[in-house]
Amino acid sequence: MTSKKNKKPPQSRGPGRAAPPASEPPAPTSAPPAGEEKQPWYKAMTAKIGGALLAIIVIAVGAWASKQAERHVPPAPDPKPTPGSGFEPAVTVIPRCGQIYAIDRVVDPDTDAAQLLGLAGSGAAGFNDFLRTERAAPVGSITVEVVFTGLLERPTRILDVRVDGLATTPSTAGTELQTYCGGDPPTRSVTLDMDTPPRSLMSAGKAYFTDRDLDVSVTERETLRISVSAARQNYRWYFAIDHIDATGARATSYLDAAGHLHTDPARVPVADFFAVTGAAKSYGARYTETGGRFRVHDR
Repeated sequence: MTSKKNKKPPQSRGPGRAAPPASEPPAPTSAPPAGEEKQPWYKAMTAKIGGALLAIIVIAVGAWASKQAERHVPPAPDPKPTPGSGFEPAVTVIPRCGQIYAIDRVVDPDTDAAQLLGLAGSGAAGFNDFLRTERAAPVGSITVEVVFTGLLERPTRILDVRVDGLATTPSTAGTELQTYCGGDPPTRSVTLDMDTPPRSLMSAGKAYFTDRDLDVSVTERETLRISVSAARQNYRWYFAIDHIDATGARATSYLDAAGHLHTDPARVPVADFFAVTGAAKSYGARYTETGGRFRVHDR
């Protein structure tokens, strides 16, 4: 028989005695995992100091490398235009005294000539607009003046100016416009015969750029006056300008009659081609400038 031990009854605390405060559990300690020893304080301090020193060294090396890179990077090149790479052209088409122009279509004096007859001669502001709209071509000859202005401190070398994008058709025979001549035409030293391939700029019987270049810079400019002639056909073209660009490489830019440069010849507007045509044997209509007005030429 199993014996049962008598339990002592709870002792009475008596009136007025407060219960002792319940004991709080001890704060947990961050004990290292089993099998690992706690790292000594001096080793932790050494690791922190080493990390700080490494960060300082990385910053110092980065700053030094940046200064070295700046020291060895060449200065930025002079600003250069695009296209042209070192120069800009200004183009003026100079008609000869008493210049004759030809238009493809017949400008009928009775039904279609109001705009032309309303102009105050070839000096009127609207005359050049009329020629451009009608794609009129100078007959026989024309002078093209190109002023090359350099845009860099170091010279940009113009190697050649060539006819490019040439289109030929029979001489224009629709309408003839003859302007007034009040003086002698200027003399030009550089010529361009459109009837004779390779259509090079000529001076004193030889190609102009055979033994010369044109160097232009911000302090130097060159003016090229080209007397263009034609007798056999109607010619339309733009100029190709070979040059040494700001990087020292050979390049070609394309110049239209409006004075704009293009890197892609396909983007030269047809309306801005240079033009000259041979004289036709006869015209459907003829107008002569007299007294500051265009009048129907006497038949």
